[in-house]
This record gives sequence, C-alpha cells and structure tokens, in this order.
Amino acid sequence: MSKAFIASVIQDSAALTGVAANRAASDLIDAIVKEMKKSGGFTLPSFGTFRVVKTKARKGLNPIGVKLPLDPTRRGTILGADAEHSISSGGPV
Repeated sequence: MSKAFIASVIQDSAALTGVAANRAASDLIDAIVKEMKKSGGFTLPSFGTFRVVKTKARKGLNPIGVKLPLDPTRRGTILGADAEHSISSGGPV
C-alpha cells in the first residue's frame, strides 16, 4: 500500500480534491510515525497492531559472502488482526 493509494481512497470516500487528499494522507502517515516513535506502537482495529522492535547486533553476509558486523537497530513490524479478519486465513477482509 502506498501513500498515493491511501490518498486515492481518501479522495474518493470524502469527495476531496487531490491536493487535500494528499495532505490528509501525509498527515495520517506522519501521525502514525510520530505515535510509533512516542509509544512504540499503535493498533488499527480489524487490521493489526504495529510495533517497534529492537534487533540485536549480529553478523551478516554481503553479496560476495564476506561476514560483516551489523549494529543493533529498531524496526517496525505488524502483527495481523485475529484470524477472522486475516487475509491469509481466507476470512472476510
């Protein structure tokens, strides 16, 4: 899903101009990022829970097979909604 797709859905459902829909999509994405940084996650009902997880330092391989140290970092992850709303379970979407 892209920002353009979100803007398109907002534009169609709220009868907004493209500029206003893009601004709304940008504001939505900014709010999500801000909340994830502030509290470490958030939930969209019937969709899933977004969380920030920490990864440990580890060894990685570059394309030619040389081992490289990878620093610890933080990344975003999503936990799917319950099975009745899961796309992979074939339930209602």
